[in-house]
Amino acid sequence: MMVVSGCESGKGEIQEGEGVYGLKRSFAVAGARSSLLSLWKVDDAATALFYGELLSTPYESAKIDYFYRRIRAEFLSVFNPS
Repeated sequence: MMVVSGCESGKGEIQEGEGVYGLKRSFAVAGARSSLLSLWKVDDAATALFYGELLSTPYESAKIDYFYRRIRAEFLSVFNPS
């Protein structure tokens, strides 16, 4: 899995008849089976929390759903307190 934590790193240029050219496509062409990039600007604190959790979780494709639920709950408790 390729991970890029820069803002808007998943954006690219649309080429008629070809699709989007950008880092995601470059990683796929280079052989990466999956990648994680951002399509928008993100808060530094939220990004630090997200990548801290991501990197502390051993990567296995079967655990992606578990990771998503766990990090979503953490984000909601930190960034959207009730």
